[in-house]
Amino acid sequence: MWGPRLGLSDAEIREHCAVENEAAILAALDRTGFRADSRWLSVTLNVPLDDINIALQRLLRTRQLRMREKNLWDRENSHG
Repeated sequence: MWGPRLGLSDAEIREHCAVENEAAILAALDRTGFRADSRWLSVTLNVPLDDINIALQRLLRTRQLRMREKNLWDRENSHG
């Protein structure tokens, strides 16, 4: 909707959406009642499950998120 009006390419729009989803997931880590579950994130953030899973993979790959245990996720320490 707004992306094309701003002159953004499809790839740029997808990247901005991906970054927004990642930020929403990281912010959700601090929520009271947070559940380390992609379906919970999808419902809570109103983001399609596939997009949540893609964002989780990107966060893991870029070492912004760590899944310590099945039910324990946190931000990766950027210093090592």
